[in-house]
Amino acid sequence: MSKVTISEFIISVIELIEAQIKEVESSFVSSAKGLMIKLFSLSLLVLASVFFFIGIKVWIESYLGEIFAYFITALIVFILALLVSKVASWKIEQKR
Repeated sequence: MSKVTISEFIISVIELIEAQIKEVESSFVSSAKGLMIKLFSLSLLVLASVFFFIGIKVWIESYLGEIFAYFITALIVFILALLVSKVASWKIEQKR
């Protein structure tokens, strides 16, 4: 039976800790990259939505005037936000 010295045990523990730290760091970096991609795509989605609703407002304005165009565009945005909120809460309830 081979005896393990205290120094060999300490070195093994330190090597194990080092390997775990590298694995956690790699996982963190990949998670951070994924988060950055999602944040970038979300900002593009918000920007596209703004231009889309500005386009709707300008289109409605050519038929009904500026004040009604603001009201109708706000109503459309409100209805879409309400719909997304309901779908999100429904999906959260399904996961439980």
